Amino acid sequence: MKFKLDFSIYSSEDRAKAVEKIIEQNKDKNFTQSELQTLSDYILYGKDEATGTSVVDRKEVQIKTKFSSY
Repeated sequence: MKFKLDFSIYSSEDRAKAVEKIIEQNKDKNFTQSELQTLSDYILYGKDEATGTSVVDRKEVQIKTKFSSY
């Protein structure tokens, strides 16, 4: 399944809403674990309106890089 993420969306709240739309539009399809991981990472990298940083930036959440040797 292909879906397009809009990386111009700044806040994690707005990204969560975008992901909700993607899920709603594809509610009859099963998402793979990889697709779910991509959607969750997309939200987690969204910025907090108040601080301008993401939970990843603040090291509240650690996300494995694509190449774990980094």
